[in-house]
Amino acid sequence: MKSIFSKTFFSSIILTLAVVGLSFLLIWLLMPRLYIRYKEQLLESDLREILMEGEGKDLTEIKKLVSKVADRKNYVADLYDQSGEMIMNHGLQTVTSYTMEADGTSEEQIGEYQITVRVLSKDGTIRDSGQETYSLVLLSSLEPVDEAKDVILRLLPMVLAISVLLTVLFSYVHARMITGPIGNISSTVKKMKTLDRDALCDTGSEDEIGNLAGNINELYGRLMRSIDELQEEYDRKTAMEKERMDLMLAVSHELKTPLTSVKGMLECMQYNVGVYKDHETYLKECVDKVDEMTGLISETLAASKLGISEVGVKEPVDLGETVAELISEYELIALKRGVSFETGDFGGKKLMTSRELFQKALSNIISNAVKYSDRNGVVRIRLSEAHLVVENPCTPLKKEELEGLFLPFVRKEENEEGGHGLGLYLTDRILKVCGIEYRFEPFEGGMRFSLKLE
Repeated sequence: MKSIFSKTFFSSIILTLAVVGLSFLLIWLLMPRLYIRYKEQLLESDLREILMEGEGKDLTEIKKLVSKVADRKNYVADLYDQSGEMIMNHGLQTVTSYTMEADGTSEEQIGEYQITVRVLSKDGTIRDSGQETYSLVLLSSLEPVDEAKDVILRLLPMVLAISVLLTVLFSYVHARMITGPIGNISSTVKKMKTLDRDALCDTGSEDEIGNLAGNINELYGRLMRSIDELQEEYDRKTAMEKERMDLMLAVSHELKTPLTSVKGMLECMQYNVGVYKDHETYLKECVDKVDEMTGLISETLAASKLGISEVGVKEPVDLGETVAELISEYELIALKRGVSFETGDFGGKKLMTSRELFQKALSNIISNAVKYSDRNGVVRIRLSEAHLVVENPCTPLKKEELEGLFLPFVRKEENEEGGHGLGLYLTDRILKVCGIEYRFEPFEGGMRFSLKLE
């Protein structure tokens, strides 16, 4: 495969030599015609000058004028009287006779020799002061044209040699100027094929090649951004799949113990073993175990869906109304534990988010606050500097106890309320999906959950 440099180089040589050769040929063909036309116009102009200036003057003055013009322009001038006798011959005094031919040549007799000369001739009549009429013939040689054509042919080899040398030199420089930037773009694109992030085309020139380099850089930038976005999406999907798989494995482990317990009790009741003869008591216990597993499965499905769901439709959620609604749901549980609620003024504050997801997350937060509060404690819910704060009185958790608290099935073992350990995990997933930042930290006298609203 030929390189673009060689194509440009040889194309430039061929085109330049063709132009030089054609120009040389045109000069060789057109120069005689142009020269003859120029000589005709000049000869006619000089003849007109003589006729106008010499009209009505003495014959001697007419001869002087003819001689002056003939000497200046190297003409042959012949002056004839009315009888056709030559009374003046200027320029070729030794010529004894000449005969004009139809093709513009003249056969001239010089002594014993006869030569053929190509000439141009113009003639006209002039009258002297005595009103005598004379015929004036001006002759101009065309031999310089033939000599020039011979010189051009003699110069042809040297001109061609110089032309070839200069053409090769200029074609090389021209090819380098054209293909240099293209070569740089080609080498840069090879780096781009390997996804080299530092690969950029030189856009120093402002011509079409510079525009091409700029367009390639822009296209490559978009490609790299798309690759980064795809990589981020892939990593996110991979992490979600791993998280879902870990969740399923954890659920399997969590279900194993109650299933084994239910199976054992049912088998013992089937064979009326010991205390399990009391079917009514232990069937109720089996139902409670099944309800516990049903709740676990429901929470697991909810957590699994959050791994792949989007926020959905966002709408303004009134914080005061939402908090009041959720407090009413947990009033009986709080009353059972002797826990009360204290809320601040929300001032009609609204949050643009998914109502369903936000209520689920806040419900889990309030549920945990009630569940883990000290008896006869007060759960405080308020706004503080663009944060929604939920505080509950309890023994503050240590730093090591906070680690892993938002992982599935992690819970405080001393809590008599039980639970599956999925509440904070679901809350974490929901808040991340909604793009809400949060902090869960201890303070003097309890724990504080803060949601950043802006």
